[in-house]
Amino acid sequence: IYAGVAFDQKTAGKFGIAWKDYASPHYLYFQAGTISGTTITEGTAAVVDSSACNWPRIAFDGNTAGKMTIAYVFHGRD
Repeated sequence: IYAGVAFDQKTAGKFGIAWKDYASPHYLYFQAGTISGTTITEGTAAVVDSSACNWPRIAFDGNTAGKMTIAYVFHGRD
């Protein structure tokens, strides 16, 4: 699994994870989450791209709470 994690600098405890899963034909997923004290709450994972892709990276917009960008290498399908 290739993964990237970023924390929202404008909203305490909010984070996002982007990952590629080899088990599901190389799909790219995103999942948001919250950390509060010792509790981690995760949202539902969503497919971002169902094409073959690698090396996801995620970054939050430093000026806007809750906005993020996911970048990855697209390999396409044969």
